[in-house]
Amino acid sequence: MRFLVGINLRDGEAEHVVRQSAALAQAGRATLDLAYVDDVSGVPSWVSDPLSAQALTTQWTQVQRANEDRLQLLHHSVAENHRGTTYRLTGKAAPALIQAAGTHDAIVLAGRQHSTLSKVMIGSVAAKVVQTAGQPVVVIPARDRFLEFEAQKHRVVFGVDLNAKDAGTALAEASRWAQAFDAKLDLVHVDRSRLHVPYILDPDVRKRFDHEWAMVRERDLGRLQTLIDSLPTQIRGLPRIAEGEAHTALCELAPDYDFLMVATHGRTGMDLWVVGSVAERVMQESVRPVLLLRAR
Repeated sequence: MRFLVGINLRDGEAEHVVRQSAALAQAGRATLDLAYVDDVSGVPSWVSDPLSAQALTTQWTQVQRANEDRLQLLHHSVAENHRGTTYRLTGKAAPALIQAAGTHDAIVLAGRQHSTLSKVMIGSVAAKVVQTAGQPVVVIPARDRFLEFEAQKHRVVFGVDLNAKDAGTALAEASRWAQAFDAKLDLVHVDRSRLHVPYILDPDVRKRFDHEWAMVRERDLGRLQTLIDSLPTQIRGLPRIAEGEAHTALCELAPDYDFLMVATHGRTGMDLWVVGSVAERVMQESVRPVLLLRAR
């Protein structure tokens, strides 16, 4: 496998992203290529003063050299057997990374914390790549949110919405990734129905509700087990039912796993703002890496 790691050399997260990407590469026996996007192209066209233009050119040349030196240091921090090549890209970050990804198996990016309004108005590079990239995207949580492990757990989890028409459509891809990492693959379905329990005041109604919910839970566990039985024997994990809001429930499971896998439908614009996206909220809140798989 080969990963393209997009790094921002203008913040303090680059070393963290490369270190965690290297850990994933080691677990998945992958090669890492590092890329940074130079989105400032020399002297702006509106600068007419020759002395200002010369000063800007000199200063920007120094910045480019410093960026190149830092990129090479990051490149050599990766173990030689996982070390690929480096790319200096130009243009807008998301389109440049997607174009450079080419035949890479995944794009790896840093996660960012965004408010709803800022996400709608300006988005993030990770969100834009997730919405448009053809291959899976791995999002590394920011350093202040990341949960370190002493050792790999060799266990991953994939969120399955059993109520969706396309439930399990990304399962083959999730299976491929679990095999690449020699990991057990657990499947989890998040049940929101018990969010209504506090509003059921009649004890008899509550009792009937709990009885019916228990039957549905057993049915759903059976459906998950059927999906697990369809997987290669060496990666078969456990069926799990979580309760609550999907993104919260999935993030609460994160400490048990090397990474989470979630299918994304690539919602954009006002649709994302109004209805939200489980995948993007997991991407923003998880303490472990999130692998976003495109639902076909």
